Parts: sequence; C-alpha cells; structure tokens
Amino acid sequence: MKNKTNNISFDFDDTLWTDEVEAYARELIEQGYVPWIVTARYQDNSKGYSVDNSPVYEVAKRLEIPRERIIFMNHKDKVGYFIENPDFLFHLDDSFFSVVYPMNENPKCHVPAIWYDPYISGWRGKISAYL
Repeated sequence: MKNKTNNISFDFDDTLWTDEVEAYARELIEQGYVPWIVTARYQDNSKGYSVDNSPVYEVAKRLEIPRERIIFMNHKDKVGYFIENPDFLFHLDDSFFSVVYPMNENPKCHVPAIWYDPYISGWRGKISAYL
C-alpha cells in the first residue's frame, strides 16, 4: 500500500449489504486494508424509531469488522464525519446527491467518495486509483 493509512469505508444499505460489494470488501481485507462501516442508520431506538441493525452486525461479523468500526450517523451528514476523520483512503456510497457529491465538492473533506451503482461499472477502477 502506497498511502500511510489503510482505512477504507463503506456505506451499508444498498452498498456493503450487496453481495458484490461485500465480496470486494473481502478482497481488500485480504490485501491488508481495514474496513469501516459508516451508515446513515440510527444506532438504536432511543429517538422513537424502530431500528433493526441486525443486518449491519451480520455483515460486519462475516467481514470481521468490530463494532467500534461501525459508525451510525443517525441521519446526520457523512461529510462532517469525514472532515473530522480524514484518515480514510475512500468511502463507497450509493447516495450520490446526499453523500458522494457533497463529500467530493467540499474543500474541507479530503476523503474521496466513490459512487456505487450496481448498474454502472467503473466503481472498482475508481477505488483502485486510491489504493
């Protein structure tokens, strides 16, 4: 790895939850990269929402991602998290307008966001440019 960090970040819903992205994450883990989950989901039911994060924890368990590397944003903007925590090679997310575009256009955010769309190829190549 040519960069000083080996942290990589994945959105969960419609991203890491897909078989395609989970398999790719596993490949990167085998190469020594350290995966994180940064999800818009609420962490718990404390705000009165019905929350079932068991799918997040199941995928995390399969990929051996400890709970301290699962970040629940409680529907706050992810760009703020990555401004405060810039030690990531990239963040992969399916939400172009609410996550990818704001992260890539904010001059304070130095973590590149890659758009994941299962119907558009090229996201893997964009990731490899940052590894």
